Amino acid sequence: MKTIVLVDTNESLILEADDVPIELFDNKVVIGTGSNTHVIWDRNKHNVRVYEGVTAPDDWFTYKYTFDGQSWAPNQDFHLQQAKPE
Repeated sequence: MKTIVLVDTNESLILEADDVPIELFDNKVVIGTGSNTHVIWDRNKHNVRVYEGVTAPDDWFTYKYTFDGQSWAPNQDFHLQQAKPE
């Protein structure tokens, strides 16, 4: 797997399979190819980092963990909002 993390906090934003290309540009991040391409406009090569060959925690969720290039840690600032019944 690959993960995209924020440079300033190491929060893991995205997990992708190792064979999915991720390109970092000055103004965007491009994930995938062809009709499976996703562009993230508020992230770029200056504010995110990509780590390859990672094994994410089983309960991984966006922002739930940080990754420093070697190890995962629970994100102390993560709060999962649950929908309240009406």
